Amino acid sequence: MTKQTSIKIATVGMDKQMLRILEMVFNGPGKGDYMLVNKLEDAQACIFDLDNLEGMKSWKDYRNHDLKLPVIILSLNYKDIAGTTFVRKPIEINDLLKNLIKITNPTVTTPHKPVQEESNSKISESPSISHNATLIAETSFEKQNAAQLYGNNDDINFNNPEEVDKLFYDRAEYLQGYLEYAFGLSQELETGGLLIEGLYCPIILIAKQNRILRSNKFNDNQLRTMTLLPLSNITVRHNKNHGKTLKIHLNEERGLNIVNLNESELAQYQEQYSLYPQDLDGFLWLIALWTARGRLAKGTDFNKPVILRNWPNFTRLIETPYALKIAAFWISNPRSLLETAQILDIPQRYVFAFFNAAHAIRLASTNSNFDTSSSTTTSFAKKHAKRGLFQRILTKLLN
Repeated sequence: MTKQTSIKIATVGMDKQMLRILEMVFNGPGKGDYMLVNKLEDAQACIFDLDNLEGMKSWKDYRNHDLKLPVIILSLNYKDIAGTTFVRKPIEINDLLKNLIKITNPTVTTPHKPVQEESNSKISESPSISHNATLIAETSFEKQNAAQLYGNNDDINFNNPEEVDKLFYDRAEYLQGYLEYAFGLSQELETGGLLIEGLYCPIILIAKQNRILRSNKFNDNQLRTMTLLPLSNITVRHNKNHGKTLKIHLNEERGLNIVNLNESELAQYQEQYSLYPQDLDGFLWLIALWTARGRLAKGTDFNKPVILRNWPNFTRLIETPYALKIAAFWISNPRSLLETAQILDIPQRYVFAFFNAAHAIRLASTNSNFDTSSSTTTSFAKKHAKRGLFQRILTKLLN
């Protein structure tokens, strides 16, 4: 239900999908502070999309009515129109909501608060471009304790085997490894998506579009809980209707399935479960932080130089402590994880956290020949694959 005090927003030039996404944004990250109305006469503010065919004509018609509503202009190209607020497409939800606050309540200011070491940090939202529109939808992450993201371990002595053993964890035993494995499979799909069943709500990976479809019923507390639970009792079956299915049992009652979906099946699931798009990189980045908590994935060579393929898009990713400093260091002067922590005088857990997250989205590796294929895909498959049909399917998929 919308709040009685919800501000009424009219739109011009929006298609049905964009209107639906706007409605979800207003009810989700917007916390019900806004609601859509059909008529300009009923609105307290308006959002214009000037990139449609009738954009400028609609704008002139609006000006002729002399309604004098606060207006946000959406466009791929900058529009300098007096009396309006411009928001560039593709739109980031924070940017849209910030400007809605500005035009509907100009006395409210929203100062930027930088992330501080060891403090509770607010997870930056991870936007993603929708399939047929440029509006970005996102997950509204709750505040997380720093220890949940980076751990609270002191620097370890790498000459002490006991301390080293405690540092490593096996991604393949956790949801992180499973999702990165699924991501590797989804990269092979030219159309459709990869459905994961068996979580609180189904999610769909569309790697080619860097999107994950996820229900807002699957909240972050539930997701984080699942990242901490080890996977076990792996079995495999072949689904003739959907082709390839990997079934993973968390216990006797619950299992995880991977299923290929074609375009029509994808649309059906999205409609049935009210799934909305989120940036896939941001999702995997967060899963890696939650699971590792400042540790290193098993098999990571902490003495080899780290290669950073590209500069991380921190507008879409959680900016971990010292992330900018670490990224700049690796781009200009690749060094090992240990050397990075020592030279930059940064706690090891922050270097490890950043590396794990970047590795999860194929941005960082200690392998000088690394490419976009996932090492986690291979390790997960080796750990959990059964002989026979699944081996042949997996070989074909990973070829």
